[in-house]
Amino acid sequence: MRITPRSARFAINIVHYTQSWHTALNAQFLCFAAFSEKLMYKIQPGPSITYCPIEAPRGFPMDIELAGSRSDEPVRTLHFHNALEIGYCHEGTGTFYVGSKILEYQRGDMTVITDLEVHRCRSTRGTVSSWAWFFFQPALLLEAGHAGQYVYDPKTYAGSGFQNILSSVKHPSLVAIVKEMIREAGNPAGGYENSMRSLVVVLLNRMHAAFGHAGRKVVALHHDTLARIAPALDSISQNYHEPLEIPQLAAKCKMCMRNFQSVFSRAMECSPQEYLIRTRVRAAQGLLRGTNLPIASIAFECGFRSLSSFNRAFRKVAQCAPREMR
Repeated sequence: MRITPRSARFAINIVHYTQSWHTALNAQFLCFAAFSEKLMYKIQPGPSITYCPIEAPRGFPMDIELAGSRSDEPVRTLHFHNALEIGYCHEGTGTFYVGSKILEYQRGDMTVITDLEVHRCRSTRGTVSSWAWFFFQPALLLEAGHAGQYVYDPKTYAGSGFQNILSSVKHPSLVAIVKEMIREAGNPAGGYENSMRSLVVVLLNRMHAAFGHAGRKVVALHHDTLARIAPALDSISQNYHEPLEIPQLAAKCKMCMRNFQSVFSRAMECSPQEYLIRTRVRAAQGLLRGTNLPIASIAFECGFRSLSSFNRAFRKVAQCAPREMR
């Protein structure tokens, strides 16, 4: 075999490429290993569903975050925990995505999210909201001998029939208990752990009294189905204020229109168009509460092409006129 200058250069390029590829791969592996060990999370099938296990202390199995915050970064991933999550919004407004639900939050609201639902939140554009969170498994925290009797069934607080955002106006007693938990956690003294357990028992029993007899239907969470429409959810979250067409979203998910609409409706319990409109309206609600922008400006800012279409969509989703939000 005769080696020409051209074939020799080709062979040298192959060697250099292979060496560079191995170097890059090793660097990426080391970075990923360090990142995974630091955050202690596992990624479930699909690009946008993340499992975030709660690592609570053994003696008092409750993870507490009193100075949490959420920015206005688009929601690119949804996550779920192995625990009940109780939250309280200190300041700010924004949107919570819980399963197929799009829920507006504001200062003074509390959240109840079980391990049955994927979720994530973002603040109103241009703002940062501050939060306190409590993560715990009732069966572990309230084991025999530590607290009184309580009732807790996660299915009661999940599914399309349960609104995970609870306002201080409609549920003042529940919000008051969470605020007392925040005060206890912020100034731990003797008997602090028993006090926290007692507050949790009261909270769970009052939640059961308020919601435990509704007989709610919970749709099973299928991560693989949700992962198939993740590119569309990502696009809506980031670009809801821009013109978005359903065929465009279907193409991002590499599906035909008919299949995309079927899969999306099954996963989110609404059509892609309905989900897009709800996202735009929830964003508008945040701007109405958090800014002094004119209503017309908010309408166009959130992706509506006319004030009349905005008013119709707003009334349908929010059950009131935009001006009533101020």
